Amino acid sequence: QGLSVAAGLALAAKRDEVERRIWCIIGDGESREGQVWEAIDFLVDHRLTGVVAVFNCNQYGQSDKVSPQQSAEAIARRLEAANVQAITGDGHDPRAIREALAARHRASARSNDRSVSPRYVECRLAEQNMLSVATGLSAAGKIPFVSTFARSVSRVADQLEAALASGANLKIVGSHAGVAVGSEGPAAMALHDVAAFRLEASSRAQHFVGLADPRRHAQKNLKPPTLLARGGLRLERAGLDQSSRASKARVQRQVREQHIHARLPEQAK
Repeated sequence: QGLSVAAGLALAAKRDEVERRIWCIIGDGESREGQVWEAIDFLVDHRLTGVVAVFNCNQYGQSDKVSPQQSAEAIARRLEAANVQAITGDGHDPRAIREALAARHRASARSNDRSVSPRYVECRLAEQNMLSVATGLSAAGKIPFVSTFARSVSRVADQLEAALASGANLKIVGSHAGVAVGSEGPAAMALHDVAAFRLEASSRAQHFVGLADPRRHAQKNLKPPTLLARGGLRLERAGLDQSSRASKARVQRQVREQHIHARLPEQAK
């Protein structure tokens, strides 16, 4: 997750027009994680040249040697295929390390993108990277709003836990919530994201607010001022309008039966 957080820090620096070098050390075993490559794509898409990813290729993972797919040469080829300049060197040679870092600094200076980062940032279908980028933005003093299908919130459990551990102040807005089947089909509907937030609230003594009302259209009823007024990590859920009375009755019953406010057990009403 570190490279995604570094991307968020770099994005904030770019938005603030501050030149900042951000270093991220990644183990060769860790490089097998898909989020690393989601972050690489994000860095390239947004021209975040201030991030320097250092892959520590010692050939060992947690319990055994890494796969040949995680060799320094294989990782360098993947980076180059993603349009990232890869510089390899002997990690036991201080002079080689200095030369590699100096070459990376010169390359970054030549390709420094001076354009201002927009307030809206497209993260595409990489929700785990998106949540960690938001954590980096929060660490830089921003208040990011993360918007995706509520169903996709369940994909970011690890990233959510890391955000909580770091005290991140970010807001998650999940659409297509509830049991109503919209145009995206039943696989896109979310039912257990509130339960996931309630579990984190109980285990980490955090306060969460889940505003769940599938009767209202997501784009018409989000309340950024309300979310901004509350510190910490917050969740707002929104569903889709339903035309039939039966569908409305079903989702209304769901709202009544579930706990709208996910808080600590002793604080729950």
